[in-house]
Amino acid sequence: MMSHFFNRFTTFLVLLIAAACCSCGVLQNSGSMIHRDEQVSPINQAIDGVPMSASATSQQIAVYNASVRQLLEKILHGYKPENMRGALVVDRQKIIIDAGRAELLQLNPALFDDIEIINKVDGRNQISYPVVHQGMGIPLVCVQKCRTVKASGKKLFPLNGRHLPATAMIDRASNGDLILRLHHTRNVQQISIRGRERELAYDLSTPLHRSMGEGIMHDMALRGLLNSDRYLEDTGIYLPDVYDPAKIPVVFVHGLKSDPHI
Repeated sequence: MMSHFFNRFTTFLVLLIAAACCSCGVLQNSGSMIHRDEQVSPINQAIDGVPMSASATSQQIAVYNASVRQLLEKILHGYKPENMRGALVVDRQKIIIDAGRAELLQLNPALFDDIEIINKVDGRNQISYPVVHQGMGIPLVCVQKCRTVKASGKKLFPLNGRHLPATAMIDRASNGDLILRLHHTRNVQQISIRGRERELAYDLSTPLHRSMGEGIMHDMALRGLLNSDRYLEDTGIYLPDVYDPAKIPVVFVHGLKSDPHI
């Protein structure tokens, strides 16, 4: 009787230990699965959703853009543009900032005072044909203010600053790191991602309206009329975009208290 009870107790104890080991194994496996799931972030899933060397559907582009916007909003909320250099960490993800080498093609976010996501086209009541395009990426306005040094080391730098159009794209390096690039969409409107040329989303009208809108031009014209002597030193030729030595400037001459909108 005692032997039978001991055998049953031993069997129960063995089963209990086995169950505990299995439970620990499940927890460990579950923990590793959670860790792997965390690594497969929405932006990584969105990049994987863009087919390699093939056209992307409108739904795949929408998913990619939504993920880029979500991550970009967190970056812009957590970092000032001047600190967007090297490697950033957002949501435990490492993001490499690709500053680019040619300002006419790619913009370095650390050189700007403000970077804003464009949610809708500015100045629709003043612009007959907005230059916008639907595609991959998030359209931006990148603002460089005019510093004490008038030209800020750049030729023909406007007094009210530069408002440059860009499109934010996030790609993935071979080692798994995410890479953020700001393409200058005045000059670049297609880029290669996952083995195929993709059309970028862009808005060229909003940045131009921010720098040369009717209100801004009217204010400049009025000040020049009423206090011309005071603003003589500010007269000159300014470019709203990056100086391109390959382009020939075209100058429009207007009348008294007039501006390009009249």
